[in-house]
Amino acid sequence: MKKIYILEPEVPGGLGPRTQMDRSVHPPRVELLHFIFDGWLGDQLVESFPCYLITPGLAELLAAAGVTGFELAEAEIETSEQFRELYPERVLPPFKWLQIVGTPAKSDIYLTSDNRLAGSQKTLDVVLATNPKGFEFREA
Repeated sequence: MKKIYILEPEVPGGLGPRTQMDRSVHPPRVELLHFIFDGWLGDQLVESFPCYLITPGLAELLAAAGVTGFELAEAEIETSEQFRELYPERVLPPFKWLQIVGTPAKSDIYLTSDNRLAGSQKTLDVVLATNPKGFEFREA
């Protein structure tokens, strides 16, 4: 039986006012993602429930490692006034919306029944290789 981990990425901001989602279901179903960064420790995988963002570099590493269970989509990204005051020189990478489409039986990355991000050892190894600072994980 393969080891599975609960992955808890950095939460550097939140959903912006232009996010379009159906709140009548749980988790809310997001159609258009607008994300506003208030801070950022530099992690290449971040979240704000119910969405995840990923840098193209980490997405390429996951794909190269054969990690299954995700797709990428466009997201509207911006920084808040707080972010610009705290980090006037910091430029964000072109984050993409990491859409989790995997299932426990068939994929390396998926959402658990209680909507937590879960990943295989392979997934965890790739994420940890990027030296994240605000990322936590535990065995499922």
